[in-house]
Amino acid sequence: MWGPMETQFVHHKQGKIAYSDGGGSGPLVVCVPGAGDVRSSYRFLAPALREAGYRVVQMDLRGQGDSSVNWLHFSVEALAADLVALIDALGGGPALVIGAAMGGTAALWVGTEQPSKIVGLVLVSAYVRDLPLSFHQKFALSVLMNRWWGPGSWVKDYRKRYPTSPPADLDQYLSGLKDNLKQPGRLQATRALLRATKELGQPRLAQILAPALVVTGSADSEFPDPAAEGRFIAELLGAPAQTLCIEGAGHHPHVEMPDQLTPAVLRFFNRVQQGKASIHSA
Repeated sequence: MWGPMETQFVHHKQGKIAYSDGGGSGPLVVCVPGAGDVRSSYRFLAPALREAGYRVVQMDLRGQGDSSVNWLHFSVEALAADLVALIDALGGGPALVIGAAMGGTAALWVGTEQPSKIVGLVLVSAYVRDLPLSFHQKFALSVLMNRWWGPGSWVKDYRKRYPTSPPADLDQYLSGLKDNLKQPGRLQATRALLRATKELGQPRLAQILAPALVVTGSADSEFPDPAAEGRFIAELLGAPAQTLCIEGAGHHPHVEMPDQLTPAVLRFFNRVQQGKASIHSA
């Protein structure tokens, strides 16, 4: 359903986290999607990274995709624990992590609590604070997520996140996403994730030691000023951070404009790897 690679699982606490491993012996890259999405959201970026020699692993958040749904908590801290469990199962890292939206928030949490697990961060449309909800967002949480019409309403809203260049396979992708959300417990898990606080706080962000690339789309309606939000995040991080605002992209620039994002990610990863080599040779 979500691609040709075999689905594997990490058993962690009350459930299991689904992932796909592209294999290879190169540096480990873990791709983390956002709430209400699945690991195949990296279907354009991941193959290019594999071709460049990286071992790319795509995971589903708890309650999403092929991961189990019966979890007690859907907090950022819980998602971070899942990410650490996966990295440990893959050899312990350190990993390069690409986190989209709430997936980026979880990656940042790991970067503060267990910095040895992450060597570099790509944050795509990531949240680091709870912004005031618009009327539309409040309506989506209270009405559109109703279990009867929620899946259809969610994918209809999801489509709006590609304002300039929707991917050619969007209809097929959204059909699969809608079917997935119809499975028992998935819509409730999505609602819980969306309602969870994303507030990390300046002191926590200042603890980040891994270099970061902060990516936003200029047409992302989730943020009042996407470019300013990217700069805000970069300035709060304790390690050096670059920003990239992709003109015309919405909330999913890694899907909408992968041709623009991929070269920037590869350049960033190469610099991270060169930095590691310099440290080891010093």
